[in-house]
Amino acid sequence: MLGIAPTRTTNMDHVTTDPAVRSIPAKSATPSSSAVSSSHSLPSSINSSAWQAASEDSVRLWMSELRWYVESDCSNVLHNKAIPQQQQLQHQSILRHQNCLPASPRVSIEMLELNSRKLLADFNAILVSIQSSQLKRVHPLLSALTSCLRGFLQNLHRLLSMQQPVSLPILKSPAEVASFREIEQTLLTLCSNLDAANSELLDVYLYAMSLPAVDARFLVMNGHLPPVDAVLRLLAEAAEAFAAVLDAAELQLLERVVNAVRCKTSGANFTAALRDLLRLAMKSERLSCLVAKAEAVETVLQVCSDRTQRKFWPLALRVLSCVCCVEESIRRFDQSNGLATVSGILGELGNSELVRAEAAGVVAQLTSPYILGKGKDLLGCLTSHAESLVKSLTLLCKEADSHDVFLLASAAIANITFISPASFEYMLKYNTVRALVDACQLSKAASLFAKDQVATVLANMAAYAWCHQSLTRHNAIELLLHFLSESPMGSCRYASSSSSGVKSSACERLQQKAAIALGRLARDASAAQIVVELAGANRLAQLCRRPEERNNSDAVLVAALAALRQIHDSVGSEDLEERDVVQLIRPRLSEAFLACSRLDESYV
Repeated sequence: MLGIAPTRTTNMDHVTTDPAVRSIPAKSATPSSSAVSSSHSLPSSINSSAWQAASEDSVRLWMSELRWYVESDCSNVLHNKAIPQQQQLQHQSILRHQNCLPASPRVSIEMLELNSRKLLADFNAILVSIQSSQLKRVHPLLSALTSCLRGFLQNLHRLLSMQQPVSLPILKSPAEVASFREIEQTLLTLCSNLDAANSELLDVYLYAMSLPAVDARFLVMNGHLPPVDAVLRLLAEAAEAFAAVLDAAELQLLERVVNAVRCKTSGANFTAALRDLLRLAMKSERLSCLVAKAEAVETVLQVCSDRTQRKFWPLALRVLSCVCCVEESIRRFDQSNGLATVSGILGELGNSELVRAEAAGVVAQLTSPYILGKGKDLLGCLTSHAESLVKSLTLLCKEADSHDVFLLASAAIANITFISPASFEYMLKYNTVRALVDACQLSKAASLFAKDQVATVLANMAAYAWCHQSLTRHNAIELLLHFLSESPMGSCRYASSSSSGVKSSACERLQQKAAIALGRLARDASAAQIVVELAGANRLAQLCRRPEERNNSDAVLVAALAALRQIHDSVGSEDLEERDVVQLIRPRLSEAFLACSRLDESYV
């Protein structure tokens, strides 16, 4: 094929670093054993001088030739049995763990997720080895990968067959069974093709490394070998087929969990099935999408519509709030008219505070700006239920005793304010501002996160002039000035290092939204005068002059500068006697920003 028949071995370092073989020029020779010469021929790397030297000692000659005769046979015997390094030992532990087949579908899915992460890490390790021109590592890694993929498929069949049966069918049609088997057969074929490409890559690599030419070594070290392209192509196809097999298997297991909810067996099994859905949906968006494809959204909504299952509503609503974070779930939720069901639960005063709080959590999840980008069709449904939602959420904010309940209700109201201006009419109708301002005087709204939601509502309402009177009447200006006095240093003084960053960001958002709300309210001269009388202008100037008061946030700086200029336009400069305030207003906004910003500019 290539002049010298290449041999295959699992220890490439031993082959490519043998100076005794490479240093001998090529010339034909005759072996000393007639039995050996009848079935084998000496390699061309043994020249006449070496033969004459070795002929003095037949044992030494036999030892030098023995490797060439047995290496190929040993390689065939040890095929797919790479040296058990640390990564191969991990694969063996995976296969041993797969033999302990669990009975719970949730545990089975968690095991599949763990194994898939390790196998995908092996895919990446092979790609990194090829890209970094470490081709001698590819053969053992690729052999271990194909072996583990086959073991994964074998244990997958056993795992699916040992699951506890349910009364409802698992697969909807024979076409799904055929499709799963087709994907599985595709992955097995790709594994065989990878073994063939791996063997060819090893042969070409060993031959190229045996050449003394520098060009051949350069080609190998830079990965310019024909089998490399084939390996890369097959790896990409195998990874795609593996992902498809994994999705199909986990979808079958999830359907078993959903069917357990749909069957409504015993209370303990029913609760366990709901908890399994909740735990799986919280792991990743991919699993949330698979949960939705298993018709979990429709099934859980049926539970929420059944009054005989009211004791399971808190857990069912929690499942909905976790699942409805992907487009597939939101689409199914909208098609099932889920918002009407959740709105009815939220507005029914006979339900406990826990049930209403979980319903508020579903609304907060669906109305968050991040989720609305995925479910644009839900906007019209939200607008039609805006009045009932605002009424129920406002009442929940008034009656809530705990911080968590108030946080969920206020977050839902804050998110609704981004949807349509019509919601502000209902907030004025049901005195939402008063409920939020009064709650901030109590411990249930003492956290920065709850205050952040209240500031969002006030800032969005302040954008409309017809809401200013209600905001001023309910002491919203005093509350906003109190928000401005929040300091990131004070809020994080006793916090741990892990939570200090989160609280600092929340404090920055709170100061920024409070400054924006005051700037919008300052369009009304009477509101601007109240801000000046309560020393609000001084506090805004302090935020501009002292970066540590705003945690070096330029967003807070811009909002404070804009609010000061709006106050100046409404009340004039006579009431702003403080020198610092005047100096921040007179120059252009860009000049004032550069003067107060901590950003270092370099003109090099």
